[in-house]
Amino acid sequence: MIIPIILCGGSGTRLWPLSRKLHPKQFISLVNKNTLFQDTILRLPKDVANPIIICNEEHRFLAAEQLRQIESKSNGIILEPIGKNTAPAIALAAMQVIKDFKDALILVLPADHLINNLQKFHEAINVAKNLAENNKLVTFGILPTKAETGFGYIKAEITEKSEYYKIKSFTEKPNQKDADKYLVSGDFLWNSGMFMFKPSIYIEELNKFQPEIVDICKKSFQTSKNEDFIRINKEIFLKCPDKSIDFAVMEHTQKAVVVPYDGDWSDVGSWASLMNSKNKDKDLIRKRYQFQNVTTDYSEIINDENINAIYVALPNDLHLTHVIPAINANKSVLCEKPLEINFEKSAKMTRIAEENQSIVANAVFEYRFLPAISMIKSLINQNKLGRILQFRMMYLHGSYAEKRPMSWRLSPGIGGALLDLGPHVIDLAHYLIGPLKNIEGKISTKYSDREVDDIAQILCETESGGSGYVEVSRLSVGSVDDLRVEIHGEKGSVKWNLESMNFIDFFSKDYTPTGYQRIPVFTNSMDETDFPPEKVSSGWLMPHVHCLYNFVKKVENRDYVDNHSASFSDGLNVQKIIHSIMNKH
Repeated sequence: MIIPIILCGGSGTRLWPLSRKLHPKQFISLVNKNTLFQDTILRLPKDVANPIIICNEEHRFLAAEQLRQIESKSNGIILEPIGKNTAPAIALAAMQVIKDFKDALILVLPADHLINNLQKFHEAINVAKNLAENNKLVTFGILPTKAETGFGYIKAEITEKSEYYKIKSFTEKPNQKDADKYLVSGDFLWNSGMFMFKPSIYIEELNKFQPEIVDICKKSFQTSKNEDFIRINKEIFLKCPDKSIDFAVMEHTQKAVVVPYDGDWSDVGSWASLMNSKNKDKDLIRKRYQFQNVTTDYSEIINDENINAIYVALPNDLHLTHVIPAINANKSVLCEKPLEINFEKSAKMTRIAEENQSIVANAVFEYRFLPAISMIKSLINQNKLGRILQFRMMYLHGSYAEKRPMSWRLSPGIGGALLDLGPHVIDLAHYLIGPLKNIEGKISTKYSDREVDDIAQILCETESGGSGYVEVSRLSVGSVDDLRVEIHGEKGSVKWNLESMNFIDFFSKDYTPTGYQRIPVFTNSMDETDFPPEKVSSGWLMPHVHCLYNFVKKVENRDYVDNHSASFSDGLNVQKIIHSIMNKH
């Protein structure tokens, strides 16, 4: 007997706004009338048992309802109180299977994959079944068709064609150079995140290498309540280490093997992967998402005379190669921050943009567009603070406080806290206070296996002689989007935090001598626009939308008054500061 285990606890944020926290991609119809979750169940072989579902508390009714819609039943819906990665999730499922089905084989499947060749998929499952019955821990490796940087890789002992191979190592998402090498070598497979094994063997091997996970899962599972759903003890489970099955077990055990699968497969992790899925034709995407046209060939965009503006939202090191052809084709460009990875490339982009007066070239610094920031700007312009004596600005994230899968944001020369978060807060300092000088900066890396900075700190001065401090961090545990602005002048002070974005704290010697006054900001202070409308919270949609709106309005009408958007020159000023700091380290 095979018990499918369906993992559907992800949030799918890279497919925002279609995929959101409360309605993630696995529960959305992306390619046909069924959701990805439903398709995962419908493609199972007919002779397997009803699946066990693992999801979080917020999605429990979505999962139950979508099972009902396809007339499918489950052998239980396990509710994780908090996501702790795949190793603990699978351990909980394995314990449930042992409890109800003794040692039946389990087939672990993520709920967000696209698989079209069912015959080859079922053949791979049959191969894995035989191996799992002989106490192997089986994963499925996808035969790569290109040098993909969006997937993890499995290095296997591939000497000749076989139904399975021993595993040498697991590698997280590589950079383009390494991905090219992997493809040429022929020793690497894409990591599908699909597995098959006996639950007892998995628990046994997990206990060898991560006994704490097994201990905590056992304790939290033993106290679970099986009502309509299987609830895990939250207080106990919170203490569980956050580990993937790859790094907790598979890369250490001697029982791991990989079964190659060369069918039509895609991990729908981003808009690009969705569009490049082989089962998707362009016309279907166009109709479903109401796009006028769809392409994966950039030259088609450049050569299309009907397109007059391009938004470049690629990794930092790909901006120049996409921006310059667009400008040369006389198309306006909105480029993500930073302009590029170094000052020289940023300067080249800026020069070419300024030489072409017929196009609009803006940089994405969306926090300028928050009404609260606009109010602070107005207070400074009206001299309500007087001469600026001191300022502090910080942008603190906690998202990289633990080890993360490799991405371009962790790639040397491309990522790091200063290049990722630094542009936002440095630009805000320029926008609100003016040019900075006498820059002294320090970057630091707190994880020895990382090659990029985790924290950056900057001391500087304003043109008027004020002192400033800027800090960015991706290791600030507990911070989600903690962007802080604090400015002190001779006549008054102002404080603001993005995590409480609808309020500013204002002190004036003239008006509030007893201390700071909290001022709500719920109206549009950008008088030259009618977007957004009045009486909306400052977090309406996102400041990013307003940034896009102003860009489009300027492209549409060059006489449009836009006092908030950042030019390429603004982006270059930011890059200059980043360049001066990085060159000293």
